[in-house]
Amino acid sequence: MRTICAALLMLTVFTPIESCSTVMVDQGPALNTVALLDRDLANKIIVTSTNARRSPTGTVEAWTMLKNRTQSPLQLEGRVQFYDKSKALLEGPTAWQRIMLAPSSVATYREFSTNVMEVGYYYIEIREAR
Repeated sequence: MRTICAALLMLTVFTPIESCSTVMVDQGPALNTVALLDRDLANKIIVTSTNARRSPTGTVEAWTMLKNRTQSPLQLEGRVQFYDKSKALLEGPTAWQRIMLAPSSVATYREFSTNVMEVGYYYIEIREAR
């Protein structure tokens, strides 16, 4: 009799699932886009295009074209994160690469994935050089 009462007492200690708190999940970055990480960079450059393509070796090349809106040379840095087809982070971020933009000019930043077949999405980040 004592064993049954102890078992019933233990069951009442557990918290029911319905009373668990709700956790907000951040949706993460908008994929297949370019993010300008420095706030004032939007006044200095324009992202004219972005895209990705599969290379002959099966890796993915993500690229973006940037236009310098100023009359001064700019030094930027870019990096890419690659995601699989289910939008899970696959690899990355890559190392920061220097991008030189002459006054009123256009430059292309590009980076290749190391994964051969699983890449489905990319996310490019651009910042002023440090």
